Amino acid sequence: MIKNKIHSLLNINKNQYLKPLTEISDNLIINNSMWFDFDKFVSDICKSRKKSTLKSTDTVLIYDKKIFFIEFKDIGLGITKINNNTISKYTDIDDFLNDKKKDLRLKISESYIFLIELLKNSNNIEVIFNYDRFYYLVYNSQNNRQFIKEHINNLSLSLSPCNFYIKKNQSVCVENFQRKFLIN
Repeated sequence: MIKNKIHSLLNINKNQYLKPLTEISDNLIINNSMWFDFDKFVSDICKSRKKSTLKSTDTVLIYDKKIFFIEFKDIGLGITKINNNTISKYTDIDDFLNDKKKDLRLKISESYIFLIELLKNSNNIEVIFNYDRFYYLVYNSQNNRQFIKEHINNLSLSLSPCNFYIKKNQSVCVENFQRKFLIN
């Protein structure tokens, strides 16, 4: 298991904001290892400062001179079932992904900017400049056909305006995420 350095870098209690990965990923990954709930952390800080809540990634992982901003998405064209009726505001995958693109850009940007502020306040600002920064969009490959996987990869590429502060945007399926971060 990878040891996340975020608590020590932000000078917060070691056990604060830890939740099972299953909960942070909205059941996308069934795993009870404890991960930092960056969404909740950002929300609580914004509330305490009486500010509007910022968009943020689900978790942030800091280790081995790398910062990973990680977002989990169970992508199914935004289809919702209500009383056995299928409702979707999207007509196709491109429509869905264009809508998500703006949301994901905001999550990356605001997470990055907020983390800079937090590191500055904890006298660890050098981390943001000395560590490589990555954005991972983790999606469920079992619920998506090959053409959706290709569109998801294109979505990561379309986040290029964020590339000046993120070294690499990458979309990965759940299985690849588990191999990289959960299996030693």
